[in-house]
Amino acid sequence: MLKLEYDDRDEAGQRLELWFYGISAKRYVLYHIINGEPSIVEDGWSSHGLGHVLHGNKEDDDDGIRNKWERELWTRIIKCANGELSEDELCEKYSGEYAVTKYAVTTPHLHRRLRKIN
Repeated sequence: MLKLEYDDRDEAGQRLELWFYGISAKRYVLYHIINGEPSIVEDGWSSHGLGHVLHGNKEDDDDGIRNKWERELWTRIIKCANGELSEDELCEKYSGEYAVTKYAVTTPHLHRRLRKIN
């Protein structure tokens, strides 16, 4: 019924306790609690709903995986869910930022429509 996706172990070879936080279908994060802090599993979160959004802080994590801001956002969401961060504090962190996405103008009809905006 269940499939083991991550087999993370500590230095002693003991399997780490894996936590899951889900918001809806395809919006989830997998993490461990290490020293009282959430530590997100490598490739353990979904970008569904975030993957199209460009962010000013586009650098990779130290280990070269996904965008650092996605990991930080999920960490803050976990802290908010655990009562360590208020919703207001979470929203305030991102209130001054834009959600920007690429849009391809692929037909002359779309180009004519957007030319009026420019």
